[in-house]
Amino acid sequence: MTIYTSPVPPEPVPKQSIWSFLFSQVLSPSLTAFIDAPTGRTLSRGDFRALTLQFAHGLRSQHGVRRGDTVLILSPNSFAWPVMLLGLVAGGIRVSPANSGYTPTELAHQYRDSSARIIFVHFDFLPVVLDMFRAIGLSPAEARSRIIIAGLPSDKPEPRHDGFASMLDLFGHGALGEEERFDGELANETVLLCYSSGTTGRPKGVMVNKHPPHFRCTRVAPVHCLFYKTTHLNILTVLCGDRLMLSGLTFEKDVMAGVIPFYHIYGMLLPRHMGSPPWFKIIIISVQELLWYSSSHCVSVFPSSSCHGTTQPFSASMCSSIASRAPLLSPPS
Repeated sequence: MTIYTSPVPPEPVPKQSIWSFLFSQVLSPSLTAFIDAPTGRTLSRGDFRALTLQFAHGLRSQHGVRRGDTVLILSPNSFAWPVMLLGLVAGGIRVSPANSGYTPTELAHQYRDSSARIIFVHFDFLPVVLDMFRAIGLSPAEARSRIIIAGLPSDKPEPRHDGFASMLDLFGHGALGEEERFDGELANETVLLCYSSGTTGRPKGVMVNKHPPHFRCTRVAPVHCLFYKTTHLNILTVLCGDRLMLSGLTFEKDVMAGVIPFYHIYGMLLPRHMGSPPWFKIIIISVQELLWYSSSHCVSVFPSSSCHGTTQPFSASMCSSIASRAPLLSPPS
């Protein structure tokens, strides 16, 4: 038998949390992390870090959510998504993303099966969540206590939902001094509790609690492991592999298009590029927004991420007008 070896040396994989890895990189806090396609707002790396620590502190102090708990997110792609994701990780909380096309019955299965304590929900999907809680027998008061409306401090005003907690209330009331640590063997703890499509039955939560000892990062291996590698360490394996695959791209000219639904494991891992030198800006855009933008600006090439789960560069010219339309988003003091 012939054994083929890679010309690329193995990439070391640190044993720590996703949050610790992403924000340990020596990069300027003023670099742009995300661009909101509909508004043109931008979020810097430094402000993104601050918002996640404020988020984690607020969730802990106001809602009693602790390390090891599970929180469910039901939302389309939005500027709030990365803050929710990394804010939960900073607090040591498992993240269970739900398909934004779920019916109340489908959502109820994931909610109960994952033992989620809280649901962050985009206001458009609030009726689905309320119907879900009604179906499983919760009183209106108990349902309201488990719901937080997703949003960021500078989001445009939305219809106020009386009696519901808002993600906006988590900011400006202090911050964690540091993230929850998952160093050493603790990196084998599950961080993402993702659900399958349910092809052979109901959707199933997927947890893998051990890092495969034979795994090595190469130019091709990481992209085949995203569906079931949900511990800190397994995901860091993918992040380190991205360093090799994306090494030819640069911050000055390359922009990533965040168009895959963030509830999908491929879409949710877009923030991984913050830990993969060189640095990349990420445009947060839904499929509907991408179709509108492409037709309005005569874009002839769609990012292959929309079909194949790989993140390809958006051209700098496509994002230049978007990024110049709005001021920076900063965390509250």
